[in-house]
Amino acid sequence: RAFAVFTSSRPGPVHIEIPTDVMVKPADGIAAVLSNAAPPAPAAAAITDAARLIKAARRPLILAGGGAKKADAALTRFAEALGAPVVETANARGLLHR
Repeated sequence: RAFAVFTSSRPGPVHIEIPTDVMVKPADGIAAVLSNAAPPAPAAAAITDAARLIKAARRPLILAGGGAKKADAALTRFAEALGAPVVETANARGLLHR
């Protein structure tokens, strides 16, 4: 269930606890489940609504989380186009200031 929540379209926090004696045991016979599936695209109406709200904002601010780690160039362009400051969460610390 934790992996389903973590890999869903809107990932949530999960906690998996594995005893240390189990972590060091061989895992032969256990198939790894890996997915390269792309996250689902947002609905066109949601993008239109978001763009309208952003355009109407008087003083927008961008809160960047860990999900922005591979989008630093796009995030920089977006922030510059809006003239908006970027605040980074702990998971994105150093994203724009490397």
